[in-house]
Amino acid sequence: MPRARAGSAFDSLSKEISIETKRSLDRFEVRVFLCGAANKANRAGRSRNRQKDIRTFLKSKLNSELKHCVVRLGEHKEMIRAFTEATGARASNLADHEFALVKKHMDLVIIFPCSPGSYAELGMFCLAKPVAEKMRIIINRKYKNEKSYLMLGPVKAAEQNNARIVFVNYRKRKDVWKEVKDLVLEVKARKRKRRLLGD
Repeated sequence: MPRARAGSAFDSLSKEISIETKRSLDRFEVRVFLCGAANKANRAGRSRNRQKDIRTFLKSKLNSELKHCVVRLGEHKEMIRAFTEATGARASNLADHEFALVKKHMDLVIIFPCSPGSYAELGMFCLAKPVAEKMRIIINRKYKNEKSYLMLGPVKAAEQNNARIVFVNYRKRKDVWKEVKDLVLEVKARKRKRRLLGD
């Protein structure tokens, strides 16, 4: 009987720790910058079966399922306007805007290299270590073994600057969401650890 009570006490303590850990993680804000393009549906069944593009899908999931998660896209009009006003219209450009944004204000940069714009963003971010180390590059699994310039150039350069590479099937949105959720929770956990250790 004493063993049973001890086991029950342990289970109760474990549950309490688990709940408190989750609450403490929830309190930490994570700023996420999403890069990628619309995932166009096949023309057949276009209107009925069209999925949200990956960024829209993830932004919705992050905002609804994780507390204190701030999600931004490159075309956020208010931020672009603020940057333009600060630098002046003649000196302003979207490349400088995005680079300054992710370097100074974002905790995590999640990029889906699947469009000309996202290729350009990857090429710009991969060589700057302070930005690259925030990057999580999520590549469609079907390109995993390709010996392309993208894989051997910007992706490899980003990895050498401490970016992390993840391969997943873009069509399997549950798998995509699981990867992204885990990445955000990892950043929250690191922030919590730094706070506990006084860093």
